[in-house]
Amino acid sequence: MKPNTLHALLDAAVDGGGLAGVVGLLASRGEVSFEYAAGRRALGAAQPMTADTVMWIASMTKAVTSIAAMQCVERGLLQLDVPVSRWVPEIDEVPVLTGFDSAGCAILRPAARSPTLRELLLHTGGCAYEFLDADLARYFELHKVPPGASGAHATLMRPRVADPGVRWDYGIGLDWAGRAVEAATGRRLGDAFREQIFEPLGMQHSAFRLSAAMRENLAGMHARKPDGELIGLRFEVNQAADHDMGGHGLYSTPREFLRLLRMLLRGGELDGRRLLSAATVAAMSGDQLGALRLPAGIRSVDRRLSNDIGFRDDGRNGWGLSFLVELADVPGGRRAGSYSWAGLCNSHYWIDPASDRVGLLMTQVLPFFDAPTTALLQQFESAAYDP
Repeated sequence: MKPNTLHALLDAAVDGGGLAGVVGLLASRGEVSFEYAAGRRALGAAQPMTADTVMWIASMTKAVTSIAAMQCVERGLLQLDVPVSRWVPEIDEVPVLTGFDSAGCAILRPAARSPTLRELLLHTGGCAYEFLDADLARYFELHKVPPGASGAHATLMRPRVADPGVRWDYGIGLDWAGRAVEAATGRRLGDAFREQIFEPLGMQHSAFRLSAAMRENLAGMHARKPDGELIGLRFEVNQAADHDMGGHGLYSTPREFLRLLRMLLRGGELDGRRLLSAATVAAMSGDQLGALRLPAGIRSVDRRLSNDIGFRDDGRNGWGLSFLVELADVPGGRRAGSYSWAGLCNSHYWIDPASDRVGLLMTQVLPFFDAPTTALLQQFESAAYDP
């Protein structure tokens, strides 16, 4: 790793006009080895971007929900392979959307069975996101369902797009897993996170709802126009949501989220506080798809939120309990057995046990899989592994 190269990469991403601000961090089991922030919290803002800037972490929330769910499994409060309707009966009210009839009305049928907690964490429970599934997007428009970031009960009760165990679909399974955590602990999800994860890790500025202190350090949101221009965007996750969105609702800071990643790298422990057993972390981070495989990519149906999402070569990625898993070494980068994921606003992380390395790159720009940010991530990772 050459710090000067990493500094230059992040500075260039801002100076070239591609990003308003960006934070990059690297760490090992023993220490934080690199931390650098470039640019400003928002276009035209005076405040600099820092590692303590609060950002919407979107789908990076899924890792936190999975950790909380597996803590409940370890305590005997939840079970991975039991229908989750034991704890959340409401999920059995959710039908499967099979298409539309000649009059344009949705065709719905009861699901063949209830998904298990494992299937919800694995994205094989039949749940999907409306911006990644054309039929579900059509259903949302037809029935005026609020968007996912609203946290409305109606968006949680959206139809599924398949029966459990049939295929892999990226979606709101972790929101339902969060409801199971609430039922098992008797606490709202944000309170369970605070008690079980954030307080033990010293994550004081991570929450579903923005405190006054968090709002003072909040980054602005941005959007990339089709011509490449970056503009400011007014956006905030609903602070009065019906439910805490375990799939995408959290705010956090780069420095705090890195502590959670280092805990996972260290097999469930950090600074003498054990949150999970090493065996549980190993199970979470291993490929559990079995006979199912990931698609080569995910096609977006709403380019305001996401571009098409490409995985690595088909067959070289698996999926664990909320993580993308590398089944082979990435040339010049992470090793086989690494696991990773990202947030909608183009924040990315990876955990590489074989190389004793964690990487985190965070910014706030839509749509997801933004070309300049994706290129920066690849350059950042290559520089991180450059001897």
